[in-house]
Amino acid sequence: MESDATVFLYGYSAVLSALACRPQKSLMHLFCMKTRVNEIFYKDFKRRLGLMHFVLQNDERLRGVRSSHVSCGQLTQMCQSCEHDGFVLQCAAWRDNDVVTKEWCDLVHTFPPNKKIFLYPIGVRNPVNLGKIAKTCEFFDIGMLLPLKHSVRTTASAFYESDGALERISIVKTSGPPRNTLELLRENGFNIVMTVSGLNERPHCSPMSPESPCVIVLGSERNGIEKENRSLGTHELALLPPDVRQIPKQNLRVDSLNVNTAAALSIVAVQNARGKASHGLYCLKSVL
Repeated sequence: MESDATVFLYGYSAVLSALACRPQKSLMHLFCMKTRVNEIFYKDFKRRLGLMHFVLQNDERLRGVRSSHVSCGQLTQMCQSCEHDGFVLQCAAWRDNDVVTKEWCDLVHTFPPNKKIFLYPIGVRNPVNLGKIAKTCEFFDIGMLLPLKHSVRTTASAFYESDGALERISIVKTSGPPRNTLELLRENGFNIVMTVSGLNERPHCSPMSPESPCVIVLGSERNGIEKENRSLGTHELALLPPDVRQIPKQNLRVDSLNVNTAAALSIVAVQNARGKASHGLYCLKSVL
């Protein structure tokens, strides 16, 4: 059901975001479920279906998009048995025109300080993790560098897991091996933060100028960042100091974090090092 030129996106949030963010010419056909499954699901689905039709009818840009009501079984076949929430969108395969070049690096230096942080997941292989990382990037309002090769593809499942965040965040593609990209970034004044584990002392993140662009590099959960890439970092950030790796009352040790958890912790640490505390991330008050 899918080719290099066509993709079937599924899930309410992913479909709605694609309709809002993609050019009209790339949108082909919206399929909505017509089968009544159960009362609880149907009430929520009916509300979402009404909003979907409202968007199609009131956005002039989307009036050329075809829509059809099909059975739940047909939708399931289109999305290869994944959870579709009753919505599937056929559209042109997603592409991003921005690529990391010297000109792009020069342009980033003109961005506001809060727009100069990018996450670079060079070791992610699971589309589900990619989608979750995209949601984290959207929450912190930062961009993402995404390798054209040597990494996971932006599949429909990644869009589903991101709840549409992959449509909304700033994504810039990188070409060639990650080492080439890291060398280019470093030559053009980027701070490069390598997330590592296993340091022998509690680390601290050295202060960074908020005017200098920053890239946070994430490796794989199992192997981390390769040595040849790690040597190009300007900073190292250890997320698991020795005194917190031991699980209390358990004969267990934590040697790595889920890549999405690592992403969130890294972003907070870098924002603080750049002089921007993550205000609004949490609120603690006494209720006694």
